[in-house]
Amino acid sequence: MIEKNFSDKIMSEIEKKKLKPKPRWEFVFKNYFLWIIGFFSLIFGALSFSLIIYLFNSSGEIFSDRFGASFWEVFLTVVPIFWLIFLALFVFLFYLNLKKTKKAYKYSPLLIIAIGLIASLALGSSFYMLGFSKKLDNLLGKNINPFVYGHLMNPQLEFWSNPENGRLAGIISETGDGQKLFLIDKDSKEWLVYYDQAEIKPAVNLEKGYPVKFFGEILEDNQFGAIRVMPMHSANDFFERPGIRRHLEDSLFRPRMESRGRVLEKCALHKDCLFE
Repeated sequence: MIEKNFSDKIMSEIEKKKLKPKPRWEFVFKNYFLWIIGFFSLIFGALSFSLIIYLFNSSGEIFSDRFGASFWEVFLTVVPIFWLIFLALFVFLFYLNLKKTKKAYKYSPLLIIAIGLIASLALGSSFYMLGFSKKLDNLLGKNINPFVYGHLMNPQLEFWSNPENGRLAGIISETGDGQKLFLIDKDSKEWLVYYDQAEIKPAVNLEKGYPVKFFGEILEDNQFGAIRVMPMHSANDFFERPGIRRHLEDSLFRPRMESRGRVLEKCALHKDCLFE
């Protein structure tokens, strides 16, 4: 009798609220949709990890020589915090979506998270070895807001754009006589760089249109004396932005820089003051 009354009560509620069973296709669609979202979360997590590897490997020289930076500045440059957060976020999204799938209740949350993390690390390593991370960094460097890219996505760009502390990066706009060259930095500022007494690292290309970075000191306004010349290992395509490229292609820019160079030319004094 109790069971009958309970059944009647349930049927009454169903009729009262006009409830109808959901069609099977809706459950199937939801299950596939959750798997697809989980899959893309996994892919984005893997891309984040590939960028972590790429940026970590491209900052190796900062370990051996801090280049005038503090420990925390080096740490925040070498360890890509932004992409670590993204990796954790996408692994968590992978878990959130998979735990709602049809048979996910059979597995513990820790196991699902572990599977997502291991899969992201394995796929991310593959993406790195295939060169996807470098292409992605170049794509971001060329298109993302300069502040977001330089401060969050690739802090190495900001690290090497600090001439007051002896670090200068940019794209070569004109080569000189083997002692100096003209450079445009990330803010499109013009520099005359002396490197005749500098140590030039392997793989450095000092031809026009190539990005390069220097360690040294500011001599005077818009002049920099380098004691070390190094190739840019990341953020290369940042200098392909239209605002920077415009200076390279501007017919008035080159004479203006050469005129400035002649006026400020102090090679003899430069040799005396560079290592004072």
